[in-house]
Amino acid sequence: KLISQVLQLARLQSADSHYAREAVPIDEVIEEVVRDAEFEGAAKGCVINASGKADVCVLGNRELLRSAIENVLRNAVRYSPPSTPIDLQVTAAQGSLQIRVCDRGPGVPSDDLARIFEPFFRVAESRDRGSGGEGIGLAITAQVLKSHGGTAIAANRPEGGLEVRLSMPTQV
Repeated sequence: KLISQVLQLARLQSADSHYAREAVPIDEVIEEVVRDAEFEGAAKGCVINASGKADVCVLGNRELLRSAIENVLRNAVRYSPPSTPIDLQVTAAQGSLQIRVCDRGPGVPSDDLARIFEPFFRVAESRDRGSGGEGIGLAITAQVLKSHGGTAIAANRPEGGLEVRLSMPTQV
């Protein structure tokens, strides 16, 4: 799995990276990802509170977009304490899509917030290989968003936990 992820990241970072693009109904992709993550979350008693609808398409690659969103949501489930909710909020306005995923986990030291999107970067013990992370998923997410003209950013929430915001243009 790690080799596959490294190869995927290398292809995304390649200057001549080309992949099929189509109009992707983003709400369908989000529903699929949430449904899969709910199964994983149920084992910990974590509920995913999904809200909002985009009602737009993104010009891109469905599988890459799915992977990007899934990486963020699965991390939120993985690092959330048992029996805590994870919030996923979708909004679209003025040609832009925003997906916010908020957990109630340990957060990330402020100095490391931008680095969590670097390949193989992991934060301390709570986010190490023992907890299932290789430090590649969020790097893939950032590259997918970049290749779709968007961004991935993270911030600690004042009330605790981490918020990851995925933004990208919608199809005109």
